[in-house]
Amino acid sequence: MEAAKKKPATPTLEERLEVLQAEIDTVIAELVDQRTAACPGVPRGIIEQILIGRAHGCKCEALKLVRKANGQV
Repeated sequence: MEAAKKKPATPTLEERLEVLQAEIDTVIAELVDQRTAACPGVPRGIIEQILIGRAHGCKCEALKLVRKANGQV
């Protein structure tokens, strides 16, 4: 008999969100690194707070704002 083919489990919403949040965190960290390099003397944490603060604390919205400002959206 053929073994029953199992359909891969669909990730839960929470699992998908975790993956997306990790991706967004990585992109935000890269943006902060770029801005930190361009602004010597300004602490990394301040740059991150400004970037995320413009989006009212939401990293997803911060990413959208940065991409829009850079003409990527």
